[in-house]
Amino acid sequence: MSGFDHAAFAEFVTGLNLRFFKPYEFLVTGGRHSDPHSPAFGKNTLPPRELWSNMARTAQVLDAFRLRIGAPVRITNAYRSPEYNRAIGGAKNSQHMKFNALDFVVEGGSTVGQWVRTLRVIRNEEQMFKGGIGQYSSFAHVDTRGVNVDW
Repeated sequence: MSGFDHAAFAEFVTGLNLRFFKPYEFLVTGGRHSDPHSPAFGKNTLPPRELWSNMARTAQVLDAFRLRIGAPVRITNAYRSPEYNRAIGGAKNSQHMKFNALDFVVEGGSTVGQWVRTLRVIRNEEQMFKGGIGQYSSFAHVDTRGVNVDW
């Protein structure tokens, strides 16, 4: 992970004018990257500079979501290197490898179903983005791939 230009990344994210998220929050490497018992241990990297712009729209969507949901949002997965994505069994063409997707949880008493419904309002009714919305047992996924998909 050496060689990553943290100052330039911070300047990039700051330029997005997000209300709720700081640059470091988009640099999570995933829980299994830090788990010495995982086959994915140490296999993720920070996002390559040429992919940073891919995150802009997704970050803005999550910022709008945070405003609507009214509770703190914690990003749990952002960029995945191809090696890390393979090691965790990620989708072959995962949007995470393009730095275009975020997995997250919301602090407080709301449910994953409520998070997904809120994202769908932002996407389908407010037409803020075209992209994927995934509902999992303990987290949600959002990306801005350009076509609407749900799972």
